[in-house]
Amino acid sequence: MSVTVTLTRWIPDLTVSPKLIQSWNEFIAELTGHEARHVQFARKAADEGLRRLQSMPGCAAGSEAKQAVQALVNEVTEELRVQEREQDRQTRHGHTQSTFLRHPERSVSGGEP
Repeated sequence: MSVTVTLTRWIPDLTVSPKLIQSWNEFIAELTGHEARHVQFARKAADEGLRRLQSMPGCAAGSEAKQAVQALVNEVTEELRVQEREQDRQTRHGHTQSTFLRHPERSVSGGEP
């Protein structure tokens, strides 16, 4: 299974403060970790879907087989969505994992962006 996660790449110019560059690097590292967890969920769901498909009892060909496979795929997909929603709820979409960029020269009330 191949998964591609696309993140923003920033090439700061010479006028950018070292603190902001460090903050960016920390942000990207945390965001990468957060997104890697989503990838883990997707890989587990794919493995589980394959396991369930392989253990399905034989059924008639045609539309009956297609419906059975589609029901299984829908079930595994919904389980994945539940896991991802729960992770995002627990981490407040990454905020508790520092997956947001803090500007080191600006004070933000409440400690969040």
